[in-house]
Amino acid sequence: MNWRDFQKHVQFVLGKKSETVYEKHYGETPLGQKFAIVVTYVVWWSVRIILDEDYHDLKLLESINCESEWIVKKKRFKSKSEAFEFASQTHMDYVNGNFENLVRCRIRELPLKNPELSLMPGVIIRRQFISCIYHEGLYLGNSQVAHINPEEGTSKLKYKKNAGARTDSLETFLKDKPAYILVPCFRRRSEKEICDTAISLVGEKYCKGLYDFLKNNCQHFASKCVFGEGVTSDELLILSGVKFSAAVQIGAVATTASLALGPAGFFSVLTAYMVVCAVRSYKTDFIRSKNFKLLKDKTKSDFV
Repeated sequence: MNWRDFQKHVQFVLGKKSETVYEKHYGETPLGQKFAIVVTYVVWWSVRIILDEDYHDLKLLESINCESEWIVKKKRFKSKSEAFEFASQTHMDYVNGNFENLVRCRIRELPLKNPELSLMPGVIIRRQFISCIYHEGLYLGNSQVAHINPEEGTSKLKYKKNAGARTDSLETFLKDKPAYILVPCFRRRSEKEICDTAISLVGEKYCKGLYDFLKNNCQHFASKCVFGEGVTSDELLILSGVKFSAAVQIGAVATTASLALGPAGFFSVLTAYMVVCAVRSYKTDFIRSKNFKLLKDKTKSDFV
């Protein structure tokens, strides 16, 4: 967006609110991303962050650690001075490229026809692997994708132990399945830096012989390129309250059981494991309800 269009977008977003706008801070990050920091008041003082997000024209499927569809972050304050001070400091931080540690992302849907026309180099692209687990790679441009896959060119689990970083065509990567992208709300690295990282990892056969379905997989590779540190998008989804961690583990255990014991073993192990995960999920939710806000505010890692 140009500045005029972005300001119209901000007005559109704020038009959905009944609060009085007291102050707006506009700015641009070192990578050229426009942002607006808006201070409002109704019963309490609030500060909202609105960005010129990449791929905002594509259908939104899921937001990770975001306030709403158009608002990346919202924070409330008891006093006007606290809100204005936070807005001013945040504006200075963003202009200097200093972002909070918590990663905020959007998952968007790519068009089924000619998806490459909607892609820019440096974005994480994903397709369904099994159930609600996704295979991810990094789009390099020119219909090429860097990802973790065996030399056999198959994504079947039994071949994954030989998987390593490689490049394939977008068509080969997607396998005629619907495509999605995982887009960070804040641009933390340039397209060139992201793609150079991916190409370098492919050159050194990253992950070759070290593949782990849960701890060192395609999602870790893609996020290492984009964020500089490996984490799975499923882990990020957990932090936004979406229960995908259990789905990853259930899928892994059930698939292994199917290969070893056949259909009967698959359903038996799947049922038992889901019960265990349900109990563990309850305990985790209880702990998170007590500590998650503290973790989001005070974590020192790029990923909570």
